[in-house]
Amino acid sequence: MTDPLRHIVLYGSLRQGEKGFIELGLEGRIHFVDRCRFGGFLFDLGEYPGVKCDAEAPDVAGDLYEIDDPTVVADMDRFERYNAADASPLDRMKGTGSLYIRKPIEVTTAHGGKMRAYIYEYNDELVLGASRSRLFIAGGDWRSYRASRGG
Repeated sequence: MTDPLRHIVLYGSLRQGEKGFIELGLEGRIHFVDRCRFGGFLFDLGEYPGVKCDAEAPDVAGDLYEIDDPTVVADMDRFERYNAADASPLDRMKGTGSLYIRKPIEVTTAHGGKMRAYIYEYNDELVLGASRSRLFIAGGDWRSYRASRGG
């Protein structure tokens, strides 16, 4: 298995070509390794998606990147509103908690290999009850979902 600190899975607005990738200046700081899939539930949260990882769930599509510049992790943590010192759900009124948490998961690459990598998982249990509602993205691919809606 690989060291998860060296790899990260991006499944939404931080994927290459998306506005978050450009906004954070990720080009040259991380590099694409392979497409990948992992078990989870993908949700439409408006301008960006959220995922709840679950090895028994349907596949979610992502891109696997290797981290070339270690400072990029702190930048992504800020972007995803992850506070390593407070993994409780985000409380916007109090300014505490984390919108996403960064955690290691196992992914399957497009070539069938298994790798461990970090992922930003949405940190709100309320979305789990929405799995049968309009928020759940049945195909598990944010890009395809957005393209099908003209986005």
